[in-house]
Amino acid sequence: MRSSGWSRSARRRRTIVTFTAGALVLVFAAGLALRAFRSRDTTHAFAIPGEDGRRIVVEVLNTTDVQGLARATTLELRRRGIDVVYFGSGGDAVLDLTAVVVRTTDPGARARAIRLARLLNLPDTRVVVDPDSTRLVDLSVLVGRDLAARVDLHP
Repeated sequence: MRSSGWSRSARRRRTIVTFTAGALVLVFAAGLALRAFRSRDTTHAFAIPGEDGRRIVVEVLNTTDVQGLARATTLELRRRGIDVVYFGSGGDAVLDLTAVVVRTTDPGARARAIRLARLLNLPDTRVVVDPDSTRLVDLSVLVGRDLAARVDLHP
């Protein structure tokens, strides 16, 4: 009878050791996976407006008769890390030249607007300050006909 008691005890120890070793292997593997995930390179090849800590909120308005221009511009800006919260028609106004409009009174907004304009390959002179707190965005991109030739309308 004693031999079966020793045998059961040995099996129990062996089971505990196996489960403990398995748990240690899982913890080790999870640690390696977490380390690999955290060490990914998150730098960008281009400067992202707002990456200095303050998120910028942008709307893109199509001021041309070219269908889909605001959507295509939005997709391009989002690919570059810009938070576009709205895109659509700019109303009846038709602009030949694209402009970036500062809608907030935040002191750093103009500098972020200039960086956004540069992402769109626009000169700094296309940044206009016209605060409008009812729009609930930091910047508005008024897409003109000049951008239609440079934006891929068929993503």
